[in-house]
Amino acid sequence: MSGSTGFGVVLRDLPGAPATLAAGLDAAAAAGAGRLQVPSLLRLDPALDPAGLRAARAEAAARGLRLDAQLGVLNAVRPERNPDLLRLGDGDPLRGVERTAAAAAIAGIETLHFTIGQLEDREPDRTAWSEQLERSAVLVAAAAEVAAAHAVRLVLKTHEEMSSTDVLAVVDACDGAIGVGLSPVNLLIGLEEPGAATRRLAGHVDTVFLDDASLVRTPGGYRRRMEPLGHGTIDWPEVLSLLSSAGDGPALTLDIHRAAFDIPCFDPGWSRCWPDVTVGEFAALAGASTAEPVAPESGWDERFATGAAWLRAWTTDAQAAA
Repeated sequence: MSGSTGFGVVLRDLPGAPATLAAGLDAAAAAGAGRLQVPSLLRLDPALDPAGLRAARAEAAARGLRLDAQLGVLNAVRPERNPDLLRLGDGDPLRGVERTAAAAAIAGIETLHFTIGQLEDREPDRTAWSEQLERSAVLVAAAAEVAAAHAVRLVLKTHEEMSSTDVLAVVDACDGAIGVGLSPVNLLIGLEEPGAATRRLAGHVDTVFLDDASLVRTPGGYRRRMEPLGHGTIDWPEVLSLLSSAGDGPALTLDIHRAAFDIPCFDPGWSRCWPDVTVGEFAALAGASTAEPVAPESGWDERFATGAAWLRAWTTDAQAAA
């Protein structure tokens, strides 16, 4: 997907927690966004009724917006993580994907964003992470084929449990049929340097999720501390320029994260769970880390306002340069 439709925002992040789709669309338009991501197609119409989906599409278009949506978790080992998909498919996740993709097409949604797990899924007492990836990649490949029949593309987000190497393995298993949703603040949790991770994934990135974070040193390693966009560790101009040079610019979505994860990298057990960490990237992040936070932690609304202003300026400059 090209970023030409303007930057996106996520419904849950909008100030005032809009209770209705109309209110969310109004808030997104007021922020200068061109797209609004909803957590599920069910948020547009609980029954996925075509009339309701068309009405939602029309409401968005009336404000100059398009809709994005999340598909949720696709994990072959833990299918119960996505109860809505199982319900829509009468227990069959692929049937659930088919119904969701058909609904997305009616609503004018071209991509469905999904994840594979949660951070704890990498822990040693769970099914081996390599097995979860391998089995889930088979499910994702089948789901991508089902969605493509409705001209809908699946996009795998670099969630907190995923390394860029993990993501590439799933993309390869799907023969490139899925895109990547690059979220550098999540890759920090696996101690991946954002620029290096972007270079690894650049040819597959469909959407970039923008947020920022710093790494604060702790006795056991580091802690991810969320920051306003442009005030953290991530060199966003570098990341976005790397992606622009890889081809048509990806869609940009402001995505305000909540969790400040600990990264206990001095524990040998941690490194066994994260075998893709490189010395060079670890050193780069260690050099950019801080012993103490340099400013009070910002609230969600402040981070949203700062991020939206940053993206408005970025997209204006990009359009002027085009």
